[in-house]
Amino acid sequence: MTKFRILVSALILLLAAPPARADFTVVTTIKPLHSIVSAIMQDIGTPKLLIRSAGSPHGYKLKPSDARMIRSANLIFWIGPSFESRLAKAINQVRAKADVIEVSKIPDLKRYKMRGKHENHDSHNDLIDPHLWLSFTNARHIAGHVTQELSRLDRTNRSKYQINLNSFTNSITALKATLMKKLGPAHDKPFLVYHDAFQYFEKSFGLTNKGALMASPEQRPGAKHIAELRVLVREQHISCVFIEPQFSKKLVQTVIKGTAARIGELDPIGTKLAPGPKLYGEMMRNLATSFVDCLM
Repeated sequence: MTKFRILVSALILLLAAPPARADFTVVTTIKPLHSIVSAIMQDIGTPKLLIRSAGSPHGYKLKPSDARMIRSANLIFWIGPSFESRLAKAINQVRAKADVIEVSKIPDLKRYKMRGKHENHDSHNDLIDPHLWLSFTNARHIAGHVTQELSRLDRTNRSKYQINLNSFTNSITALKATLMKKLGPAHDKPFLVYHDAFQYFEKSFGLTNKGALMASPEQRPGAKHIAELRVLVREQHISCVFIEPQFSKKLVQTVIKGTAARIGELDPIGTKLAPGPKLYGEMMRNLATSFVDCLM
């Protein structure tokens, strides 16, 4: 009986013990990426989120607290210099002490070339659209790579990371099937976007994008291009022109004036959502709802 009581006591202590925690610091840049990493680290640790503001990540300015966060990191996940361009210098400075994962270089991702004219580059045809997370297929690959990196640093929790990966994969697989049905009636409805950030989502669901108002958020169109856009709206029977939360509606209002087109809103980074493991699914669900509400 003594051995039995010892065994029972040990089992009780094991069950009552707090869950294992990651003893290293993980930093992520944007909310969708933070959400994926959070889902894999759930009940083990919490990654830090660098960009919390509603502004565009393309032009995000590093604060002193951000620099300290980067310097404290053991593992950093970011899309890459083509997206968080102003973070590149600070992140490159810590590569000697931290593992830096450039998500845009993860193997097996579905990659599309940037569309339209990008005058700041010699050949835009060679540039990859960095909004990779807006594909469920890519999200699965990103989550799998995150799991590998975390398991390498934290072997104790490898099985938990794998369980979390399976849960995340199952949830987004089911969500994609739901959204496919929801977006079905909107397939042939033509629309314009404020800047060309959504082709991964559009191609996943067969949506009909006829163009973007701006080649990039930093390049405001001139009068000639605005006139061309107004003609495009009329000739292509554009149903909706989509704005993003951080941009003014004035340009869109000018482009659709006198037409039947409506203004919708698409948020590719979950600006208005609370950070955490649920954000990714909520963001993708909201995108689908925004398309349906404006196009139908």
